[in-house]
Amino acid sequence: MQHLVGGRPGLIDPNAVAFVAKMPGVRRALPRVWGYVFLPSLRANVTVVARRDEPIDLGAVAGALMSGRDAGPGERGAAVIGKSLADLLRVRRGDVMSLPSADVDAPALTVVGIFDSPVALYTSDVLLVASEDARAILGVPEGARPTSPSTSRTPRRRRW
Repeated sequence: MQHLVGGRPGLIDPNAVAFVAKMPGVRRALPRVWGYVFLPSLRANVTVVARRDEPIDLGAVAGALMSGRDAGPGERGAAVIGKSLADLLRVRRGDVMSLPSADVDAPALTVVGIFDSPVALYTSDVLLVASEDARAILGVPEGARPTSPSTSRTPRRRRW
């Protein structure tokens, strides 16, 4: 579920997440903080995704941690980034980077891990960071969410 404002992700009312979770066929609705940050050096957006407090399942995107380590649950100032993005930014594990933000308290991020996937879309612009770091970088207030992914109870239908 996503709310768009001017073609960009807008904030979702927390009550909407509860509403979606009660819909028939929805197994669970998990609020997630994410958004775009424009990097002038690339002349492109990167996608900052707040990770949940559980290990990353890169297998879900046919990916694997190729360098470094996964960030710990709620580990502030740590980023796991896609290989293509790391190559574009010329960063490696252990490098520290800052993203443009309107929040003067937005943290610098240490690259703790780099992941790869045969699906280039997943590695070309994604930074996975702690929820509090994503909120600070993106200017998302506590309690507000730009999106709410949900999973369905309905089994996949057979295609004929």
